[in-house]
Amino acid sequence: MGLYSIWPSLIALVVLAALLVFVLRIRNPKITTLVVAPIFLYLVSAILGSAQLYFMGTMLLGICVVAFLFAHFSLRGILVERTATTPVARGDQVEVRVEVTNRDRLPKLFLRVRCRLPEWLRAEQETVAIAGLWPGQRSVVRVYARALKRGRYALPPVEVVGADPLDLFQRLARFRAPQEVVVHPTPDVAPSLELLGDDLLGTVAPRRVMRPGHGLDFHGLREYRPGDDVRAIDWKATARLSRLITIEFEPTQVGDLVILLDNREKPQIGTGPDSTLERAISLAAGAAAAVLEGRGSVHLRAFREGAAFTVSAAAGDLRVLMDALAGVEPEKGDLEALVPEDVRGRTVLLVTPSAGPEVVATARQAAAGGGRAVALLLDRAAWTEERPASGIRRYIQRDAGADGDAETVAAMLHDAGARALVVGRDGLSRERAIRVWEEMAS
Repeated sequence: MGLYSIWPSLIALVVLAALLVFVLRIRNPKITTLVVAPIFLYLVSAILGSAQLYFMGTMLLGICVVAFLFAHFSLRGILVERTATTPVARGDQVEVRVEVTNRDRLPKLFLRVRCRLPEWLRAEQETVAIAGLWPGQRSVVRVYARALKRGRYALPPVEVVGADPLDLFQRLARFRAPQEVVVHPTPDVAPSLELLGDDLLGTVAPRRVMRPGHGLDFHGLREYRPGDDVRAIDWKATARLSRLITIEFEPTQVGDLVILLDNREKPQIGTGPDSTLERAISLAAGAAAAVLEGRGSVHLRAFREGAAFTVSAAAGDLRVLMDALAGVEPEKGDLEALVPEDVRGRTVLLVTPSAGPEVVATARQAAAGGGRAVALLLDRAAWTEERPASGIRRYIQRDAGADGDAETVAAMLHDAGARALVVGRDGLSRERAIRVWEEMAS
């Protein structure tokens, strides 16, 4: 009979011990206090035989149970939708809009929406609280971030945290809302590009010329010829001279630029927004924008998954190139593989941080194919503590074809019939660019 009289107490002790172990593993000071306190009250009430202490301990445990149930059902019927502003330029603000809807019959209180963003999308505040959502109610949460680096960023799932009024228990739910934010590079034309003259825009040999009459600038008047556009007839001059007179426009000359973007992983320095790759991409974007603004066409070639790919754009299609540049990442490949088969009558612009013999070989390959080779060489010494070669070491590197500094490669390109300019981390001052150009020309 003694065993039958104490078994309820043994069961209660086992349950309380298991509950204590579970609470201690949660490592929540509030829950630990609200669970340990009733156990202590039960022990004291058993010793003293006080029913009031037993009632107080039961009330505390009841609070924990109610809080757990409140948190357990806090996210039932919650629907989340997300949108974001895209594309944006580097340095612009990105707005992430999260719409939370309560489709349950019970109100939802004490919700927290957490929008975790990638490293280079710097948010002012990632977590926003929602005081309450009544059945059928919808709330919009906005998170603002700054785009610090160009790229294509897949946003992680939206996290919604539900809790009880005492914040004892929390429930986390992740809602996958596929969304990609595209950050375009900032077009950056170095001041030294002006020294390239008309070669970059393709207004000398590498160009396509449309026949007269299709331009925009007035050239003169002449007699009408069969096949001329009737809309080009100058009716006032026709009435004055009693014969058909046609307006003749200047011929439209359009540049045709091929940009070879060296995004090989080996020669790059740095990984953040101040790396050589980001500088090269900004220069490529600036050159493309200048040509497209002049109603030219641009063909961008870079490496993707180890192979060269091409993106072409005409006037008004700058976004196509910007989207492509946003997705450029360091890859493996052979620099000479970037040169397309047909470069006749085109300007080939090579943007590279490399100072090796493959740069000269690539320029010669472009010139051999009938194109005009132009190179923008990123000065590696501006990103590292390397000192450029000088004196006899510079000429040894030049003759041996070994990796050297950007100015040595620029001189080698000049000897090979190509034009080259050295660009530093923050661009070149016009004075230094002129000095470099004079050294190459001498």
